[in-house]
Amino acid sequence: MSNRKSQRDFVDSEETDLSLEQLSQLLWLAYGPNRDNKYKTVPSACADFPFDVYVFLRKGVYKYTYNQLELITARDWRAITGTQDFVAKANVNIVLVGDKDKETQGPTEAYKKMMIDWDSGFVAQNMALYCADQNLKCVPRAMFVESGILGVLQLSS
Repeated sequence: MSNRKSQRDFVDSEETDLSLEQLSQLLWLAYGPNRDNKYKTVPSACADFPFDVYVFLRKGVYKYTYNQLELITARDWRAITGTQDFVAKANVNIVLVGDKDKETQGPTEAYKKMMIDWDSGFVAQNMALYCADQNLKCVPRAMFVESGILGVLQLSS
């Protein structure tokens, strides 16, 4: 826990890319299945698990689902994942896309958004703790241009 800290001084180099094992472990700890049913490595309000997880790498953009990576586009779109200069240099950017339709218990749209925001903290914390344990640089972010990311992912808002 004492090693967990936000860092923004990334080096854009293939030599510093995560290994496949590191990436697999990071994604599994972030939002992977940990039982035979729909449950994951993080808690979720009402067990709704509202996220789709996208991985932005030098080689392309992937959707992570049940320990599988599905190629969305074979282009480097890391820079689109944030408004800060360093995001284009980060070897991996993980984007959580919350789906309010997956929030079954929310009486209002505002409540559903709040539950998605709440759940994102669990995912971010698992990733940060893994990175601290592995001596990897990590910083959770919320500064991004939604329309740019949705355009790359071919999703609507």
